[in-house]
Amino acid sequence: MKKSILVIAFISLFIACSSDTEIEGQVVNEQDQPVENVMVQVMSSDIYVMTDENGKFTLDTKERGTELIFKKDGYEMLLQPITKQKMTVVLIKKESEPN
Repeated sequence: MKKSILVIAFISLFIACSSDTEIEGQVVNEQDQPVENVMVQVMSSDIYVMTDENGKFTLDTKERGTELIFKKDGYEMLLQPITKQKMTVVLIKKESEPN
């Protein structure tokens, strides 16, 4: 009986670890307004999506415990650890450089 429970637990853990993780989120600016066309990329991979007109994104990845890169012209690049499956990210505008 104990062996059966252990085998079932191991199989469940294996399936959970090998399945895709869907990460949903929204990118907003400092005024809590959605930011569209932000590239959201899984660090050290070629997996990425772009945010929609509401700043929302959905990303399927097998990567866990890694970081997402958020990039958009005019904003500071942001590295954000994947800590949960739903996230809200705030991008900060770049300071204008004096001429």
